[in-house]
Amino acid sequence: MFGFFNFLIWPILIIGVIFFFVRFLRRRRKAEVIKEKDWYLQFSLSKEDTVSQFFFLFSVFFLGVTILAFNKDLGDPLSLRTILLLVSVIGLGIGYYFKVIYTLAVSLIGLVGWWGAQAAEWAQGKDIKGAALFVGLLFISILFYLLSRVHEKKVKFKRVSIVYLILGLIPVTATLFLFSTKSGLRTLGEITKGASFFASWEITFSLFVFLVSIVGILVYALSKNLIFKPEALVIGFLVVLFSIIAFLPEQTMFLQQRMQQWRYEYYRDINLSGSGILWAIIFNILVLIEAFGLVLLSYFKKEGWLNKIGLLFVGALFIVKFFEWQNHWGSNPLLISMAVVMFLTCGLTVYLLVKSLRKKFNLKIEDKIYSVLGLVPLTFFLFLLSSESGLKNFNFNVQSLPFFSYLLILTTIYLLLNLILWFYFFRTKINLFREITFLIAFLFLLTLIILVFPHKNLFTESNELSGLGIFWAVVFNLMLFSEIVGIIFLGYFNNKNFFINLGIVFMSILIFVKYFDWFFAFLDKSIFFIGAGILLFVVGWFMEKGRRYMLSAIKKEEISQNQ
Repeated sequence: MFGFFNFLIWPILIIGVIFFFVRFLRRRRKAEVIKEKDWYLQFSLSKEDTVSQFFFLFSVFFLGVTILAFNKDLGDPLSLRTILLLVSVIGLGIGYYFKVIYTLAVSLIGLVGWWGAQAAEWAQGKDIKGAALFVGLLFISILFYLLSRVHEKKVKFKRVSIVYLILGLIPVTATLFLFSTKSGLRTLGEITKGASFFASWEITFSLFVFLVSIVGILVYALSKNLIFKPEALVIGFLVVLFSIIAFLPEQTMFLQQRMQQWRYEYYRDINLSGSGILWAIIFNILVLIEAFGLVLLSYFKKEGWLNKIGLLFVGALFIVKFFEWQNHWGSNPLLISMAVVMFLTCGLTVYLLVKSLRKKFNLKIEDKIYSVLGLVPLTFFLFLLSSESGLKNFNFNVQSLPFFSYLLILTTIYLLLNLILWFYFFRTKINLFREITFLIAFLFLLTLIILVFPHKNLFTESNELSGLGIFWAVVFNLMLFSEIVGIIFLGYFNNKNFFINLGIVFMSILIFVKYFDWFFAFLDKSIFFIGAGILLFVVGWFMEKGRRYMLSAIKKEEISQNQ
């Protein structure tokens, strides 16, 4: 017993010294700190604050070690979970009283860990589905987010609100990211196996308390105008969705096919089931809404750091979805390049959305950026498809997707995203909606062609085009020609020389490439040059007519200004 007290005296002395020096280290005046821009985002307000924060954190750790030693010396009357709860509550009180975010964050994580461990103990031996425990942790995350919105209006709780915000956003966002993937859908199916959480009254009561707390804080925040109504609507939808998941019976996300290899049998996922289709659509839409909602929320709150977090989530989302696309198609260069074009267009649209939310929006610069990064990859992708090598990639080891497959759902949602953003640009009268519509039409058409329609056996055994191959060769060459002519006319209709010059460059490349392309090898060179000459004459005639129209419009404008 004496050895225990000998061990105990040192942590007590250290904690006493820490609290003694804290009063001398935390003397920076509050007025000076608040004058700094985004002061509440800093991990520490000064060197003294850093030392103070770590002193408080170490004091909580020493307290936990002391209680563990005392508990062991008395024969372990308290479980580790109880000690974790006790230390976390004390740390939470210290964090609130002294406004120390390190201790507060660790204490909140400790409380979440305690509930997770305690819920697992309650569920032990009752075969309760993992979805109930998972939903409980998500409810706690939503509670943290709501508490961050309640705290942020008071200056003294600004830093506390940031801690709650981070601990609330990351778990919910990670969950939506996870469940929007194929592996996440499998996980969702696994955690719905088991008995209902009603088999444990402790878990049932906990979930009920979490739900009532969320509803109460949400109503309070709305009554005090602490939260935006669309934001509250999304939170309410997430709460309802997570509640449904807690009640879900066992879900089969994929249709399976029995396979046999040597003496072993196994099952392979071949396609989404009906419930898998539903959940894939829901979570892929939700993760988009959540990521873009942060970007829009940063605009309304005028918080630059929140904008960066939202854009970080959007970028991470596009990267995750691109790798999902790549993992499905393997190493086929044609489909990987198409994924690059599609997600690049989505990223450019998001970029335009963010720029349009600002007061100073330089349309000229964004026009050129969007044209080069959007139209050029799309055009060269069509060049590839209309060539011999492109058709071979289009034919080699590629199977058309059945309707309602995961990849088709993913593609459709991201293309609909562009259409929604196009509608926003149209309503706000931003002059880029024509270009966006132009890109969307081609991307949507290409995606449906490549993913859904059959495109096997394009070549015969003698490596010549089959009937289906000739059909696709004609389709892609017509699409390429229409796209280039469309770029030129787009420039005329919008009075933008950049588009006209870009279209002329593409047209010159088209004639040069098709001269050497195998598709026209059966033609006599004289016939090819006659056709190319007629084509250039027709295009040149339209261009000259448009040039004269533009000059006359400019002269009329100059005359009206002089008058």
